[in-house]
Amino acid sequence: YPLQAASGEPVTVRLGIANHEQITWTYRIDMLLNGTVTEQRDPIVLEDGGTHDEPVNIVFTTTGEGQRADFHLYREGQAGVYRSVHLLVTVTD
Repeated sequence: YPLQAASGEPVTVRLGIANHEQITWTYRIDMLLNGTVTEQRDPIVLEDGGTHDEPVNIVFTTTGEGQRADFHLYREGQAGVYRSVHLLVTVTD
């Protein structure tokens, strides 16, 4: 993923999910920038062995080192975050 970005300019990353849970699951993804939810993706239904891959644009608006983008994965019917990943980016004017 890119380690640097310009404020207000989109940065594209790949978002991928694979289901190896032996059953069909419905997943949901929230995107957060510096701890604030900025987007909730539509639910994704994956059968066992199924995958989902898509480009996602992130637009940072706060400058500085260590600006954080988080992706939280949830499984339908379960409380709390199932998996998460974060990216740390230096954002300039």
